[in-house]
Amino acid sequence: MKNYIPILCAALIAVLASCSSDSLPTTNHSDLRQVTIDVVTNTPATRATAPAISRYAISVWEDEEYAVPAEGVFMTGNDNTASNATGTFAMILNSTKTYYCLFWADNGAGYALGDNTLRNVTLTEGHNVSEAFCGKTQIPAGTSTTYTANLKRAVAKVTLKETGEIPAGNTITVKINHHTAYTVRDDTDTGDQVLHTLTWTTTAKSGTADAPVQLNDEDIFVLAPVTRASLRNITFQCNDEGEVMVSNVPLQANYNTNIKGHYTTVSDQTFNVNVDNKWETGNLSPETRGIHH
Repeated sequence: MKNYIPILCAALIAVLASCSSDSLPTTNHSDLRQVTIDVVTNTPATRATAPAISRYAISVWEDEEYAVPAEGVFMTGNDNTASNATGTFAMILNSTKTYYCLFWADNGAGYALGDNTLRNVTLTEGHNVSEAFCGKTQIPAGTSTTYTANLKRAVAKVTLKETGEIPAGNTITVKINHHTAYTVRDDTDTGDQVLHTLTWTTTAKSGTADAPVQLNDEDIFVLAPVTRASLRNITFQCNDEGEVMVSNVPLQANYNTNIKGHYTTVSDQTFNVNVDNKWETGNLSPETRGIHH
């Protein structure tokens, strides 16, 4: 038996010697880094009507076209996507690579994230457009471990400004053509365009041309592109009076479009449309137009 032991050891030495260093398994963790990214929306903290953002979503990619998923960065299988209620995401990334991230944030209702890649977020049937945020950021190769992603709204806000007297109990109907999906990669609304109708009963309103008051008690949101304004037709109706259309109304995400006038057809009307940067400063110059009906 003792004669077999030296023979076995010699055989093992011969096998190991025949293996090159390239054929041995190696694990190199020196290129890995743990990264934390905090998602921030630009909702004013003092705004009483600000929605409670309760869902934050992220998808991570290895290319600027968002075609190659960065698999396994969240240590939960091979997924390149994640969502939570805090807006803080921890990832394990290769420090020699650059990563590209897409983000979405909303109140958890009204939008379907689809396959969670955020390349196509859709409005859920039966829901009105609600305030939502989107953004993109790049995590460059390097050793930094903490990043912040600042998101902007994916919606435009429409505010109706009343310049006259509207008693309580009137029915106001607003119709707006809008898209039902959003592509975060392209910063724009997409999908089918549908006619959205909003109806409410007014509370008493009293305004003037110099000091108009907001007619709609609840905010009106429309999915809209981030980098440019799109033109939409908006129709108004008070009770059973004839409809009034304001054409080519500019809507851009993160901007407030004000439509000022007297919302009744009892007399001639002139609506003034202007876009302001109340939400945040941007590149879109305010536009003012007078539209007479």
